[in-house]
Amino acid sequence: MKITLLRFAVSILLLFTMACGGSGNKLSQSFTPPTSADPWFGTAGNVLVSDRASDKDGKIDFLWIGFNSPTEWQKFLANPNGLQIGGTVVSPANNGVNFYFDPSTTLTAEGGIPEIFTVIDNLKADPTQTNRTNRWFISVTIEQTNAQRGAMVTAP
Repeated sequence: MKITLLRFAVSILLLFTMACGGSGNKLSQSFTPPTSADPWFGTAGNVLVSDRASDKDGKIDFLWIGFNSPTEWQKFLANPNGLQIGGTVVSPANNGVNFYFDPSTTLTAEGGIPEIFTVIDNLKADPTQTNRTNRWFISVTIEQTNAQRGAMVTAP
C-alpha cells in the first residue's frame, strides 16, 4: 500500500513538474500551425521544431519552419530526423525567437560545410549574423509536421 501511494505521489509530482516547465523552460512559440497570414507559412508544408537536443540557454525554443518547395518538403518527409533544415534568416519576427526562415528558401541538408550550421539559440541571440552563403542550417528535434491541403505529393 505504501509503495503504491509513493508511486502515485511521484507520478503526480512529475506531472506537475512537467506541466509547470520543470527546469524553467517555457514555450517560445505556439504549437498552433502557421496560417497564410504568417510570413513563415509554407505553401507545401510546415514543421514545428525545437532545440531539445541542442539547447544552450536552458529554455527549449520552438520554431515553425515553412517549405514552399514541394520537392524540398518531400525530401524532408522522406528523412525528417536525419536532415538539417535551413534557409535565409529573416529578422525581426514576432514568433518568440526573433527570426524565421524564408519559406521560399527553405532547404534540407545531409551534412555539408560546418560554417553554415548553427543552433536555434545562436540565431535567436543574433539573427543578423552572416556567413558566405547567407543561409543557415540548424539541427533540430522534430515536434510536429503539417502538410498543406493539396500540396502533399507522393514520393516515387
